[in-house]
Amino acid sequence: MGKQASPARRPDPLDDRLAAMQEARAALRDDTRAAHEGAQELRAATREARELLGKLIEGEVTDRLGAEVAKGLESYQEVVDKAITDASDAVFRRFDRMVAALLGDDTDQPLEETLRRYRDRQQFLEAGLAKAGNAAAGVQAASPKGPAAWTP
Repeated sequence: MGKQASPARRPDPLDDRLAAMQEARAALRDDTRAAHEGAQELRAATREARELLGKLIEGEVTDRLGAEVAKGLESYQEVVDKAITDASDAVFRRFDRMVAALLGDDTDQPLEETLRRYRDRQQFLEAGLAKAGNAAAGVQAASPKGPAAWTP
């Protein structure tokens, strides 16, 4: 007798399922790998965005602070200049009053007027002393004893 032909083997449904599961597993691995790579790229992009944002914010803050500081310094300089001017004027007015008071003049007069009066008074006194000196010299010349000695 001869060999009998073996019946044709029918595909087993379990083998088909196993093959489908292996394909799905390979696809899942590929998808998982792609997701991990995407997450890494997203983290890198987020890091770059934060760094860029930090630089932009730093520049913006520097610009705003610079403008605010400049405005504050300008305002401060105006106040300081006004205070210096006011204080200088007060010192000059006080000096004018002190000079006038020391010279015996009206304290409401400005310094220039007070100094003019002082020079006029000085010239008057010098002229008066010169006359008195001339008169005293004449008296001393007329005295037989000579110049009078001062006694305490």
